[in-house]
Amino acid sequence: MVVQVCCGAGHTMALTHQGDVYAWGRGFEGQLGLGEVQVAASPRCVSTIREPCIQIAAGSRHSAAVAASGVAFTWGDGLCGQLGLGRCTKKSVPTLVEGLSHLVEVACGTNHTVFLDTDGAIHSCGLAARGQPFAASSMGARKAFKPQRFVLPKPHGSVVEVCASG
Repeated sequence: MVVQVCCGAGHTMALTHQGDVYAWGRGFEGQLGLGEVQVAASPRCVSTIREPCIQIAAGSRHSAAVAASGVAFTWGDGLCGQLGLGRCTKKSVPTLVEGLSHLVEVACGTNHTVFLDTDGAIHSCGLAARGQPFAASSMGARKAFKPQRFVLPKPHGSVVEVCASG
């Protein structure tokens, strides 16, 4: 049974009750997570994620998933750092985002990715030139290539959901 679907600029993903991720559509930047497959006319299992996932997100040309263990995987176009892998890169298969744990949610915008952990902390990476959040320690930089903790102004309650758009 499918429990979640999300759409990028030209690709779609689905998450099943068992935690399997499926992708189809255009994947010229690797956003399908199917290796060298650039176009999939029907859903194909993203089998390189070897653990069940609890949440998925699709940006314009990149994708992300949160595993049941609380870690995140990203893949696709990382030109602006939106994969959170520490460098400008493109990945055609899901790749573990180092330094994040206890995650419960992920959201992808056009050129940025936002993660939410069990403590309600927000972490983000990618292009911040248009006001997408990232840490004050990176102020002046246009891109955050690794997820940066984003602090909400006080007072605030617990963050329960993150969203991003392009």
